[in-house]
Amino acid sequence: MKEAEAHEFYKEPDHLAVTGRGEPPAQPMKSGLIPVRFTPDTIAAVKRVAEQDGVTVSTWIRRLVGKELQRRLPSTTSPRIEPEPVRIDYADPFVPRSETHSDQDVLAGTGL
Repeated sequence: MKEAEAHEFYKEPDHLAVTGRGEPPAQPMKSGLIPVRFTPDTIAAVKRVAEQDGVTVSTWIRRLVGKELQRRLPSTTSPRIEPEPVRIDYADPFVPRSETHSDQDVLAGTGL
């Protein structure tokens, strides 16, 4: 239907009646509500940054939480692969004269 035809068609009040439910939402509705309190300065800063990003405050906060969860939680799609330890065999004149510790000892706190 062209624009002129649509204009003529919708002039009739009978053609303006709602005939169905409409389109379902593109994304499911959010189900949890967590009340969070912020200082007025923080709220103002979040509103300013969200506006700069062109999103609502809620969307900005959801994105921030999502990024932090991705950063902190282990991946569910690929296992973490530990690198093989590297051993360096130095030629005699280049052998370090100081004591060194393995990465595992340092991380465990036992090599210090």
